[in-house]
Amino acid sequence: MLLMILSHIIYEMSNFLIRKAIADDAYWIAYVNAHTRYTTYKWLMPEKLLQTRIDTIEERTAKVRDSILEGKEYLVVDNLDTKDIVWMSIYWNSRNDKYPDSWEIYAIYVLKDYQKHD
Repeated sequence: MLLMILSHIIYEMSNFLIRKAIADDAYWIAYVNAHTRYTTYKWLMPEKLLQTRIDTIEERTAKVRDSILEGKEYLVVDNLDTKDIVWMSIYWNSRNDKYPDSWEIYAIYVLKDYQKHD
């Protein structure tokens, strides 16, 4: 599915809501980032490195909050049943000069329990 990002689009599907992140989402963005990296890359990267990311979520929360306030764009997906953010992505202006009015997704992180769902 291709999602065009316009202003503050909100898209709802079954039990999930896709929306632009706000500064108050910073903790959950850092949480999803750290835990997704851990479960996805534990076979590829040293566990200590991945665990450090989890252990420093509070510090990362401040950095994420600052980046949102400075204009960095994040999309999040809320689970409407649990009210938790379970998916996040980072996007920004396209680096391709051919598409000056387009956006580019730099990263997508989905918590393990929400991967491979229909």
